[in-house]
Amino acid sequence: APPPVAAAVPPSAATTTVEPPRRKRAQPVVETPAEPLVFNSQEERVAAFTSLLLDMEISSTSKWNEVSRLCNQDPRWLALKTMGQKKQFFAEWQTRRMKEEKEERRLNLKRARDNFLKMLAQDTTIDMKTRWRDAQQRLSDDERYTALDDEREREELFNDFVQELARKEDEEKRASRRLRFDAYMAFLKEFPEITHSTRWVEIRPMLEEQRDPRFEAMDESERRHNFQDLVNELRKVADAEMREREKEKREKEKLNRDAFRECLQQKVTEGVITAGSKWRDMKEDLEKEPAYLAMDGQPGSTTREIFEDVVDELAQIYRADRKYLRDLAADMAFTHETTFEEYLKGLETVEAEKVDEEKRKLAGLVKSAEVHVRLYYEELHTKEVAIYEDEQRSRKRREERYHHLLEDYYYRSDHIGISWKDAEYDLRRHSAYADLKDADRQRLFHEYMESLARKMGKKLKPAARDDGVASEASDTNGGSAGAAAEEGEEGEVGTATKSGEKSTLEDGEEGEEDEREESSRRKRQDDDERDERGERDEDRKRRKEKKAKKEKKSRRRSRSEEGEEQDEIDDRKRPRM
Repeated sequence: APPPVAAAVPPSAATTTVEPPRRKRAQPVVETPAEPLVFNSQEERVAAFTSLLLDMEISSTSKWNEVSRLCNQDPRWLALKTMGQKKQFFAEWQTRRMKEEKEERRLNLKRARDNFLKMLAQDTTIDMKTRWRDAQQRLSDDERYTALDDEREREELFNDFVQELARKEDEEKRASRRLRFDAYMAFLKEFPEITHSTRWVEIRPMLEEQRDPRFEAMDESERRHNFQDLVNELRKVADAEMREREKEKREKEKLNRDAFRECLQQKVTEGVITAGSKWRDMKEDLEKEPAYLAMDGQPGSTTREIFEDVVDELAQIYRADRKYLRDLAADMAFTHETTFEEYLKGLETVEAEKVDEEKRKLAGLVKSAEVHVRLYYEELHTKEVAIYEDEQRSRKRREERYHHLLEDYYYRSDHIGISWKDAEYDLRRHSAYADLKDADRQRLFHEYMESLARKMGKKLKPAARDDGVASEASDTNGGSAGAAAEEGEEGEVGTATKSGEKSTLEDGEEGEEDEREESSRRKRQDDDERDERGERDEDRKRRKEKKAKKEKKSRRRSRSEEGEEQDEIDDRKRPRM
């Protein structure tokens, strides 16, 4: 605590100093020397110190200073050598003692409660209707009553005791009713006429005629109620039998489904059913199987659903194998002409180049799941065939558009001698020209010119078959070389024409092969957008014309409606005669 503040003094006494009182220092506890005891082990020292605390009646709530003051004169106080050991042991002993005292209090309280309940049980005047204040007056002199200090706890134990008496009495009544019920139910079961569908009004006269004591011991409501309980029990038995029959039926149906599934698995093993099998393709063959016929008209899963489940399971396995095959096939050339042997050889080559030896599994797939390898080949081949056919149709459309373009430009006899260079200048601004490769443009142009020449009954000049160079040479020489070729070199023209056609066809075939390979490497993306540009233009034109007609028709209808409204207005304004 802070030192006290000095009291105020008058000015005349300002020179006088007042010193605050000094605080006394705390005096240390001086241990009085006692005759030392001899201990042979640490356990003896601990036991001696423990007995000291118990003899001095030290409690778990005692303070250390008080313990030291009470015990320091005893020789056992020196059993533990240092003050730190004594304090540490006392703290541990105090914790243990606190638990022991708590347990003693609990046991004393339990003993007091048990004795209080015994006192209540020995009092024969207490029943389920006795009130606490009435019993309290009779029991207050008993030492077992006073041993329980808490008044509220006494009342709670008394109420619990009374409730237990009421419960036992109710149990006795229920036991008596149960005996009468069992006897009555045994009486009813002696009548085979009672079934799960019997009504009380039907069986009552027969029961009354018996005048059986088991029947007479029940009142009317109990008779009817217990009879209904028996009927309900019989109904439950009937329902259980029906459920059992249904269970047997379901088990039989399950056996049929399992047998059909085994039949399908057998066909999977034989390779008849694969991950790509369809129900419509397999139904006719499966209808001949006994397992299929056993499921005819059976509820639950149908044969088609079981088939699709099996195919789905195969598809899940196939998807894992397909991913590996797809990764290999992505790095190999595959066209619509690739055979299965070439496809398999290509997969082996890619696997040897791209996959580590410990991760390779193509050989295992070919050995254990060749059907998956072949199935993916069929998938790729079908896709490539479709791509090739689409390319051919697209190519045919482009060539037809280009042919129509040539027909629009060149259709007279004087057009026959036009060179490719001049024609290219006329045609290159059209989309039909841009949609073809240069080799195809020239080839189709020369073929068209030959066809036009045959149609017109004329011979095609050699200058018309070159790429423009011969035409320029012809203009430089005044056309004499062209005239000589027309009169005397028809054989050479034919030879040159065939050679040009062969070269053009080879270039076209190489271009087609390059185009197909490029399309396969780009994951078979559709490149027909440019091919259909003309068709889109025509569709746009037709839609525009249709819209214009619709708007024109709408304006005409609007004018007609306005005219009718004006006529109605004029009619209303016209005076009636």
